[in-house]
Amino acid sequence: MVLYPGEVSALSSSSVQSQSSLSSSSSSQAVAASKATCSSKDAKKPKNTQVAASSPDEDGESRVIEVVVVVVDENTTSTVGTISPPTSTPSSASSAASTANPAVSSSESTKDRCAVQYKVNDALEAKNRALIRGHQRKLQSLKGAASHIKVAAQTPVEVPVYFNVINDDGKGDVSDAMIAKQLQVINQDYSPWGFEFKLANTSRVSNADWYQNAGADSELGDEMKTSLRQGGANALNLYTLDFGDGTLGYSTFPWDYQNDPGVDGVVFQYNTLPGGSLKNYNGGRTLTHEVGHWLGLLHTFQGGCASPGDYVDDTAPQKSPTNGCPSSRDSCSGDNLPDPIHNYMDYSYDSCMDYFSDGQGARMQALSGQYRFKSSSSSS
Repeated sequence: MVLYPGEVSALSSSSVQSQSSLSSSSSSQAVAASKATCSSKDAKKPKNTQVAASSPDEDGESRVIEVVVVVVDENTTSTVGTISPPTSTPSSASSAASTANPAVSSSESTKDRCAVQYKVNDALEAKNRALIRGHQRKLQSLKGAASHIKVAAQTPVEVPVYFNVINDDGKGDVSDAMIAKQLQVINQDYSPWGFEFKLANTSRVSNADWYQNAGADSELGDEMKTSLRQGGANALNLYTLDFGDGTLGYSTFPWDYQNDPGVDGVVFQYNTLPGGSLKNYNGGRTLTHEVGHWLGLLHTFQGGCASPGDYVDDTAPQKSPTNGCPSSRDSCSGDNLPDPIHNYMDYSYDSCMDYFSDGQGARMQALSGQYRFKSSSSSS
């Protein structure tokens, strides 16, 4: 499962058209070469690595955290956070864009904020890579080798959405209008890649335990999803609640469905929907990020500076999550490639996020096609 802190405060109608220079073929080749030739210093980084990130508190103020990446073994990485007292944040996205990542204190108190537990399976990723390459060859044969892989003109894959609003006697409820705006955001962000999300049903459930305690890998979280989930592998089940600990969301991966279909879906913070109360994270991009995991994407900083990173060739190596919305950042020294701070799979403010790369689009299409939309048994 993957946990993510992030969402948007302002949605630009042209955001899906805004892509970084990494989308060009020359930059993509440079990124791929960098991932393939990471220095031995990066490849042999210490067992515990500290990086900077931030977390919004209940009032929307930013808390600087120390993220400790613990390498359990060569296939397992977990991340936990330490949150400091609140610090003031810029009042606008433009102010945030000029703010560098703050320093981190080692004396901060421990509190979970973002725990990433993706166990890299070499056999699985080899299969995934073969699926992606086959998908890219098919698209090239249809559209020409020089074309991008966007498939907006093709018949989109229709994804039924079951929206479960978990509340505590009305506390944490979200309106139908907010749900409609949230669907507009993810449709805008995913339509260039051929995904169309349609609301199939909205359920409102009052359950104080689920509302407050259904965190990632918790028994209550599994109980909640198993009790409420509808549809097959192709159905996106959403659950909003209040984590109360700085966490903004978590999701399952598409390849998890076969072994544990009952818990498939996305759980995310209720006030991150468009118009919600969580400053810098209230424009709907928390769900955009989590649906990326649901379709097969990893964080852009997966694996740090070492290859193969997030298993996408055209996203630059990235040592750690982005804090806020800096004007520029290059966390992997020596590669001369800027971090993908505007990518939906980073941790930037919602207003800072505006694109998926072509490589990410191909990965989503290929892996969701294999694990979620392949057979008629996946129907809702």
